[in-house]
Amino acid sequence: MSSPKTKTRQKSCIACANAKRRCDRRTPICTQCVGKSILCEYKGSVKPRMERPPISEISIDTPVVSRPETNGLSQPLLDYPNSSVPTDFPRQINPMLDVDETFLDMYDMQLLHDPLPLPRIGTMDRPRATWIIKALRSYPTLLLTTTRTPFIHPLLFSPTISSPLQDAISACSLYLAKNETNGAVVWEVISSMIAKLLQPMPNWAVAEHLSCVQSLVIFQIIRLFDGDVRARGDAEEAEVVLNDWTDRLALRTGIVVEDQDNASFDAGYVIEKSWESWVFEESVKRTVIVSRMVSAMYSVLKKGYCTYVEKVTELSFTAGKELWDAGSAVHWRLVMEAQKSLDVQRMELDEILGKARLEDVDELGLLMLVTYKGVDGVNEWIVQMGSKSLIDPCPVGP
Repeated sequence: MSSPKTKTRQKSCIACANAKRRCDRRTPICTQCVGKSILCEYKGSVKPRMERPPISEISIDTPVVSRPETNGLSQPLLDYPNSSVPTDFPRQINPMLDVDETFLDMYDMQLLHDPLPLPRIGTMDRPRATWIIKALRSYPTLLLTTTRTPFIHPLLFSPTISSPLQDAISACSLYLAKNETNGAVVWEVISSMIAKLLQPMPNWAVAEHLSCVQSLVIFQIIRLFDGDVRARGDAEEAEVVLNDWTDRLALRTGIVVEDQDNASFDAGYVIEKSWESWVFEESVKRTVIVSRMVSAMYSVLKKGYCTYVEKVTELSFTAGKELWDAGSAVHWRLVMEAQKSLDVQRMELDEILGKARLEDVDELGLLMLVTYKGVDGVNEWIVQMGSKSLIDPCPVGP
């Protein structure tokens, strides 16, 4: 198989020529086409054939990853051997496809070495993708019934709930009551809420910025993974806004710096610690993580791959269940003093895997463990650490 780094002696690919872009003429797919997720063809080359099974309806209960046809092995998100980039990407979501057995094995992420800055391409096995999407889809229910999610803390509602989060909670209630009779009205009301949220807001305070991102994440989860074609299309248009808001939030709060390699301080600990400041800082970290995971998983579901590997891997958070669940400053301080925080720096999960049990890890910690280690890998860790409750390959969810 040709290496993705190989340059051809032919002219620009058809897509770059039509768009009048500079093409580096790499095969089987040039840098521009990788970044834009489009088909890359050269004049005179034999167009690869991609078999397309009939399109089926999206199943809410069994979301799986549709996968492009490749000559190599697909590899799951966020681990590290080499592989070639698939040259054909499906243009439609088809979660009911029969998936090649090689795609169901556990591998590690591929890293493309190239003189030009190419994104890391991440793909994912079906049990892992199914588990993560089901977990994400449970967040609207959690927010409505418990006033909290793995990235929204109830302390943020004090003294009042921000208008964006009020709308998000209302949307959760509407969405969970949606049926064939009222569906059109529900989507219309939700769309009006999102239009209000997306109106320009000059001079955002950080707290306002955070609540808007959290609200938009909830709206995106509702629309991207529902299966309604129109809602999904509207959500795709809002992806650019969500990514921009998320990146700006990460930069302005210091949890991500422009040059991670040359950072002279720990960006995760720039705020003086109290329970309130810790909750706010941790909420920012978790919101950025979940926002990028939602975008990544929708890309995996739609295209069979994503380019969010680096954007997720650069992030840090605290995975200790007792710390995130602490109901008061006193409880929080006791957990901190007992050193049960389970800090995860840049998604290095060794501390969790080395000393924590399943009962010690909160929902986001478990989500990231499954993301990086897979369902089987997490269950092996659970058994090794002496816990008895294995995680279900298909978690129960709405």
